[in-house]
Amino acid sequence: METLLPGLIAKYGANQPMSIYLVTKEAPYSFMEVGILGVNLTADLYVYVNNDLAATIEVISGTTSLYAALGPYTNYLFVVKLLTFYITDSRVVTSEIGPIDVESMRKFVNFYAWLALPVINMLLSPGFDLPREYFGIVRIKEAIFSAMDGFCQVGIVPEFI
Repeated sequence: METLLPGLIAKYGANQPMSIYLVTKEAPYSFMEVGILGVNLTADLYVYVNNDLAATIEVISGTTSLYAALGPYTNYLFVVKLLTFYITDSRVVTSEIGPIDVESMRKFVNFYAWLALPVINMLLSPGFDLPREYFGIVRIKEAIFSAMDGFCQVGIVPEFI
């Protein structure tokens, strides 16, 4: 962490407990394209060392996109695949540890998020088996979910038991 947040060791010493919190400031804005769901977000990143606030970094804009689908072509599993996680702009709000190079930090986070995509997608790959029966009175015979250009397509064919 000393590379990303120089001054941590000088101020707090080595091997100190550290917590990082990501707090969204407003509801994310979503977008939809054919086959892709996306979220644009803003957030604050709070870095604590020994319960002292060491730095606050504002993520002015970031984008996450994913593929999500449900239907006979997915064997009725809700399938999710993370496509991107990218911070486009950020700035330092407060720092008790000296100057922070947010451009280098942004590049670091984006690069390691890109490296983590295969691992995250491996964990998501089994999909999510949604219940086929609800309250003992309705069975879902068929369901679809897909992202289209500007909207999501959702369809359900219920069967009353």
